[in-house]
Amino acid sequence: MTPAWHTPMNPRNPKEAHRSATSLELLFDLTLVVAIGSVSHELALSFERWSNDGIRDGVLRFFPSFFAIWLAWMSYCWFASSYDNDDSINRISTLGQMIGVLAISTGIHSVFSNLDFTIVTYGYVIMRVSYILQRVRTLFFDHKARRTNLGHIIGTIVVQILWVVRLYVYPESLVQIYVTFVGLGLMELLVPFLSEYVRPNPFHPHHIAERYSGFTIIVLGECVLVISGALQTAFNGNSDVSKSELIMIGIGGMISIFSLWWVYFLIPYGSLLEHNRNKAFIWGYGHY
Repeated sequence: MTPAWHTPMNPRNPKEAHRSATSLELLFDLTLVVAIGSVSHELALSFERWSNDGIRDGVLRFFPSFFAIWLAWMSYCWFASSYDNDDSINRISTLGQMIGVLAISTGIHSVFSNLDFTIVTYGYVIMRVSYILQRVRTLFFDHKARRTNLGHIIGTIVVQILWVVRLYVYPESLVQIYVTFVGLGLMELLVPFLSEYVRPNPFHPHHIAERYSGFTIIVLGECVLVISGALQTAFNGNSDVSKSELIMIGIGGMISIFSLWWVYFLIPYGSLLEHNRNKAFIWGYGHY
């Protein structure tokens, strides 16, 4: 069915029966797979050096890169749970965010090789601008949440300006780079919290739980890919580690991944969120 070009951006029913991820959300997640794959690959390369500097530098570059991917995905996820109307404008806005994700994945190598955040920052800003445009639409229809959504819009615009300014007033030392990152990252996290403090947007707890479950599966899938790559390297004779040792490592890794999956999905997060909506921020941010 062809979607309408424009339908009112009214809030979704948070108790809607059988609410699940749409095909558009799943397509968006595919771009996420590429971005997480890029940052995981660069982290693995830094670990291959097996030096304290290589591991430290890899970890320090991983966290800001992954944060950009995770935070932009999270904003899209919660907004869709509240307002997704699946019209053409909403689909095009989502396309803009997907393009931003691919730009981020393109710039990951520059971050790991020489701490150049230019491409990642602009990719992130592209995603956030598309997200802001989606929020702007709610101002014309959801008048009860106008103050909440206006807080999201203004706060997000301010932080995006600061991210871009950071590129041109570039910190010189590694400490300065990460101090500014932590500061702006905390601002990003505070914008939704402060905006929704008085009147939070509605969200569907089971839909949110499903979306986070999908994100978790993507991350675990990247771990499986790393194990597969290590085993291929061993059997092609390109590793100093013996095949038997790598096989044992691979088996241990798969057991660990399977255990993480088992433990995570033991908990009925949808029901927990439904009865503890005031804990949504702690639960959502805690996944990072």
